[in-house]
Amino acid sequence: MILVTHAVVGATVASFVPAHPVEGFVLGFLSHFILDSIPHWDYNIKSGFIDPDRNSRFSFSKDIIVDAMKIIADILAGFVLAYILFHNQFSGVAVYAGVMGALMPDILQFVQAKIPWKPLVQLRRFHAWIQSDKRFKYRPLVGAGMQVVLIIVVSATILLLR
Repeated sequence: MILVTHAVVGATVASFVPAHPVEGFVLGFLSHFILDSIPHWDYNIKSGFIDPDRNSRFSFSKDIIVDAMKIIADILAGFVLAYILFHNQFSGVAVYAGVMGALMPDILQFVQAKIPWKPLVQLRRFHAWIQSDKRFKYRPLVGAGMQVVLIIVVSATILLLR
């Protein structure tokens, strides 16, 4: 799943607990694994330093710049969409905690590749286990399109339930 999808769904579930940012974070964190169990598409990461599966040493290259820009744009898009859809004076902190919780499993994968602390290793194993075996790696329009539909359906459903 791309990060914007995780972020918006994390914000969505956290919007149910506007006065409880810790609960929002936990709900966002849990939503990450649910989303990863659904067949999905991810963009390609070429830098071995950023890709936790390759875990190579840092070397300044075009790949690391391009990958960092993709990831930063993806995260920013998630925060912007969360703000547009769910920010109000009562739910702001919880919504952003939900976004952070939803992004945290992927952030922790990167950290675990650099610092192999046992709890992070266990979390990474679970993360790998929960990942859907079906991927749309060579069909980005289908995979990304499904994520756009997922964002719309989840967000619209939640907004209608409120």
